[in-house]
Amino acid sequence: MSVEYNQVKAPLLTPNQITLLRFVLTIILFVIWQSFSLSFLQKTIICVIFAAIFILDNIDGIVARKYSLMSLSGHYFDAAVDVITYFLLAFILQSEGILPGFFIALMLIREVFVVYIKAYLAETGMHVSTSSIAVVKCELIGIPMAFLYIIFTGESASQYLFISLIFIYFLTLKLWYEITNKQHMILILTALLPVLIYPAVDESVSVGNWYLYSYMLIAIVFSYFSAFGYFRLFLLKNNTHQDNYEQ
Repeated sequence: MSVEYNQVKAPLLTPNQITLLRFVLTIILFVIWQSFSLSFLQKTIICVIFAAIFILDNIDGIVARKYSLMSLSGHYFDAAVDVITYFLLAFILQSEGILPGFFIALMLIREVFVVYIKAYLAETGMHVSTSSIAVVKCELIGIPMAFLYIIFTGESASQYLFISLIFIYFLTLKLWYEITNKQHMILILTALLPVLIYPAVDESVSVGNWYLYSYMLIAIVFSYFSAFGYFRLFLLKNNTHQDNYEQ
């Protein structure tokens, strides 16, 4: 009599290996962009790879849940690489004269603020998971930023092509990534709103500039709104700690 055992196959890459791959690719792309004189096509290819890096950020979470490979160290490693990827890409766009310095400063202040609160809460034994609005924020600031250079500097055909690709990505995201209907609806409506408003905008504002303004506004609003949840937890924990100390 033979006994069959159901064995779960190991993933091709573990979540931490995927995160490490994202980190290495980000560093390589940053160095290439800053070190060489590149054509528009070459820069477009790099932007597409950056978009793939943001997609890999979703995939490592899928792999972690499917194969029960979730860990606290992996969570923080993933978050650190997210920040590194975002800001190195932001510095690339700033060096191209696209993203203004004040925007990067505002986003950096937010990240320092959140990291401090997470570290404080971790010291008190509280692990803060990613909020639902933070998931939407990550999607809204990731791939749209990867395509920002193309849409800002490209011709009309490339602008409309990559804006369409962003919408296709958002529309199909729920087919393979675990987000709620509410998150998906917020994501789609937020991305659609600038497109609906643009016909009423002054004709002197180009598609590229309108995309940039819309992106910065959406990124700042969602980034700080999602940070408010961490701030609220910080106040609650701090007040509880203060009450216990006084007792």
